[in-house]
Amino acid sequence: MLSIINILQLLIISQSLLFAGALWRLGETRKTSNRLLAGFHLILAFQMLLHLLGDKGLLAPPLWNLRAIVFAYGPMLYLYVDSLIRQKQYIDNKAWLHFLPVGIVGLGLFTIPKFESWVGILLYLTIVPYILMSYRSMYRWEREEAEGNSSFQVKLNWLRWAIGIFSVIIFFDLISFSINQWFPGSVADVHSDYLVLGLVMLFVNIMVFKSLLQPSVLAPIKKEELYQVDRQEISRVQTYQTHQQTINHLQQLMQKEKPYLNPQLNVQDLASQLGIPSRQLSEIVNQYFGQNFAEFVNSYRLSEAEQRFQQPQDPKETILEVMYAVGFNSKSSFNTLFKERTGLTPSAYKKQFKTPS
Repeated sequence: MLSIINILQLLIISQSLLFAGALWRLGETRKTSNRLLAGFHLILAFQMLLHLLGDKGLLAPPLWNLRAIVFAYGPMLYLYVDSLIRQKQYIDNKAWLHFLPVGIVGLGLFTIPKFESWVGILLYLTIVPYILMSYRSMYRWEREEAEGNSSFQVKLNWLRWAIGIFSVIIFFDLISFSINQWFPGSVADVHSDYLVLGLVMLFVNIMVFKSLLQPSVLAPIKKEELYQVDRQEISRVQTYQTHQQTINHLQQLMQKEKPYLNPQLNVQDLASQLGIPSRQLSEIVNQYFGQNFAEFVNSYRLSEAEQRFQQPQDPKETILEVMYAVGFNSKSSFNTLFKERTGLTPSAYKKQFKTPS
């Protein structure tokens, strides 16, 4: 008869296999990231299958050593994050070195009698650095994509969910492992297993659910879109080659003089400060920065607002005061653009940096 834990294991196996199968069949242009994610779920299904067969006494003892495959979780997660961020079309040969621990641990389990007692500790010692590396890649990418378009925000939110829930699972799995070591067979031991398996099932379901809500993360990139990106990049490079000195002057002016703090700033005013025709400035902003003039100026205003929320000179400064100080004169426009950029309302963003009294 199947226990509750066995039923949870069967559910995880079936859901992971279905999701992995769907990912594997998706288009060529996101093949690498989708197949890495599929591989992650296949490993999860295989691990659950080993536990299920072991619980029911249907697994030959030597085959239990195949659980060394769990050492691939960390590399899979990190390589998936990296490939999704960088839109990689293949895995570098050096990247396969990340999977060496799988072979080393597997060899140790099959050849060294007492090696099994070290497997749990080694797993956490290897998986935590990969989680931290994944977070580092994500936050570096977030800083690089300072202007944050909608596609970027969708990917960023997806990765935050994926890495965040996986981190929670590993945290509670570590607690469960500790309980199992110190209080084997106790009520706490059994309930901790329920908790971890429940979180794993939640992880799989959320991944499936969010992939339905945000199909652009997994869907193949159309060739026309790739060509469009190429054309935009070519145009950007050509614009920089033609207007290099003006672009550098514009960036220095925006960073040092901060003309965007003037709510009445228009393209003619800024062009006058640069000493160039307004038409030329519009061309540079459109072709090099990929924005219209209002978007270009507002990106600086929003960045200034973020800095004032993060490092307030006056703790009593209100959101409305910040809004006017950085050059906005419409509360609804400020709130909308700020949330599009950060994923948070100004008040929610400000609370993150509020110092406890």
